[in-house]
Amino acid sequence: MILGDVCPTSDYTAAFQEGASALFGTLAKDIAEAKVTICNLECPITDRLSPVLKTGPHLRANTAQGTALTAAGIDAFSLANNHILDHGKSAMLETIDFLRGCGKAAFGAGETDEAAGKPFRFSLCGKNISVLSFAEQEFNRCITSQGGANLFDPYLSIPFICREKKKCDYLIVLYHGGIEYYRYPSPLLQKKCRAMAEAGANLVLCQHSHCIGTWEKYCGATLLYGQGNALFGFRAGDASWNEGLCVELCSEDGGNIEVSMRLIQAHTEGITLCDAEQTKKRLGQIQADSEKLSSAEFIQNEWAKFCAKRSAMYLPMLFGWGRIGNKMNRLLKNRLIRIARSSKKCRISLNLLRCDAHREVVQTSLHTQIQRKSGE
Repeated sequence: MILGDVCPTSDYTAAFQEGASALFGTLAKDIAEAKVTICNLECPITDRLSPVLKTGPHLRANTAQGTALTAAGIDAFSLANNHILDHGKSAMLETIDFLRGCGKAAFGAGETDEAAGKPFRFSLCGKNISVLSFAEQEFNRCITSQGGANLFDPYLSIPFICREKKKCDYLIVLYHGGIEYYRYPSPLLQKKCRAMAEAGANLVLCQHSHCIGTWEKYCGATLLYGQGNALFGFRAGDASWNEGLCVELCSEDGGNIEVSMRLIQAHTEGITLCDAEQTKKRLGQIQADSEKLSSAEFIQNEWAKFCAKRSAMYLPMLFGWGRIGNKMNRLLKNRLIRIARSSKKCRISLNLLRCDAHREVVQTSLHTQIQRKSGE
């Protein structure tokens, strides 16, 4: 069983204190009975507050909450995500030690790049299964030293997938990336996931998007572009946040491994497993959306429309505008950017971002500035 993003939130504090039945509802029994249950742990487990210099929220689980998750029957925790270094490298290492001390597997992050890239391996009905976990780079790699989340690098990761497939019967890739709240793959995400399938992955699960995405079959592999949340609190009026897919692998008598999915939903006190009729209806809706993915034109057009809606938020951040300027630009539907940034300035910014050589200079320069600010 593979669950999506898991992270304690303030509204689920009571459920964490009560334990598995309160947290996972009708899914708790299935988690306990599964031979192996895997999830993405979207935060470090630590009792110390040591937030790093970054953008976005600093997520954390305390050790009592970590104990509740391990006691619920989750066997392996993927740590390759954008929040594992929210409280620094020491908190990440503390998380790994805590999970292993509870007899659980922790993979996808580590003190060195080599340790972070080690797969999680287990057997299922006589078949050797490998799970690789990758993350896109945000504030999840140590600036001055190796270590952190296992970052996806096509020049290194695709050959690694090829080598790992030779060592197992069935290969799963957990990919923590893609854009949040978007149910289709971007052109680049689809290209990455298809390359993973070509390299030997049998199942690719994209996490991080906080919504259920679409899926496709490619080179015999199942590619799911958004597993949705597993346990990440409840948001009133946000249906996409409050649902996710529980992915199950089953093999009987050493036969083929079959992949199935069931719908889970969050409520004010915890999550529950939806009944067969609800799951069938939702999977039918996803399938109808997924049939469009074979069209490259559709993928490109949907992505362009999505980006057009988001550009009024993203471009002010790119140009270093503050919160007020960002909000004003969104209210004015990007007019401030069009006034303040000439066509020539936009061309310069575009070229710095899309050219590998220029982008590498910009990234290194910004890393140096952050390093000085943080005192590392």
